[in-house]
Amino acid sequence: MAPRIGFGHSTDRLRALVSGLPSSKRGSRRVTTFQAFVDDSGSGKPVFVLSAYISRLDWWENFSDRWQELLDEPPKLEYFKMREAAKSFGGRMKADARNRRVRKFFSLIRMAAHASLISVVPIDIYSATIKGKVHGEWDDPYFMALFDIVIRVLWNQIAEKSPDTVDFVFDNNPRLAAKVPKWYYWTRMMLPPQYRHLISPSPKFEDDLQFLPLQAADAQSWYIRRLFAERMCKQPFPSDLPKGEFQDLDHVRTMASVWTRKRCAHFANATQEPDDDGPIPEVKNVHDMLDVLEKSGEL
Repeated sequence: MAPRIGFGHSTDRLRALVSGLPSSKRGSRRVTTFQAFVDDSGSGKPVFVLSAYISRLDWWENFSDRWQELLDEPPKLEYFKMREAAKSFGGRMKADARNRRVRKFFSLIRMAAHASLISVVPIDIYSATIKGKVHGEWDDPYFMALFDIVIRVLWNQIAEKSPDTVDFVFDNNPRLAAKVPKWYYWTRMMLPPQYRHLISPSPKFEDDLQFLPLQAADAQSWYIRRLFAERMCKQPFPSDLPKGEFQDLDHVRTMASVWTRKRCAHFANATQEPDDDGPIPEVKNVHDMLDVLEKSGEL
């Protein structure tokens, strides 16, 4: 069952963005109707993951109300962090009860998210081929993954012939808030000028304790990192939190990319910027992508 979609307050806020323009200009002014909420997996081997969920503003409004209702169920949670959920929220729940609770959150993500965006940077490949060999400001897995996420959104907008501008919302991490705006600006300026309007001019930063879709992105990044650790390092999922508990996340439309050895080598040898091979074919889910990478010897 799809989330309820309401237009009242959402429409008022969108109108407020253009209320200062005369009517002759209001109709041609683009406003954001889609938002991508972005979070990362944290640093460390085997991979760095940056991921996002994208959906319409009104769907995110409904999602946030529903997510808060799930947080308020007993025992009440102040927020949802996958790392803490994996530890049964500090031992507050038994595994079975925790898993039932977690599945409710994942089911909501499946209903609300228009698409999943994922970029993966294998740390060993980055360290061997890129670290210390490219422009200092670009020498960071986060920049590489951010480039991919923005490009994936752009190609999706073009493929769907969508006129909508996508707004990017990041977790308000002080270290990243100092760097991401520059990386985001450079990435946006690499886009063909005729398409830049599809990507908001600047990113936003919000507290993930308040802006609940960021908690969903956190869960996805944790899950993707664990999937890669399972394939690359033979690290199984916790026995009391098996991989099957995450199956709802596998059903969200997925646009994913990996910085393979070939891509990293190209970036290291390039004189100006990361490469983009154009529209990337969608995969059914990350499991399919892992299968392809494993067969090609990339894992």
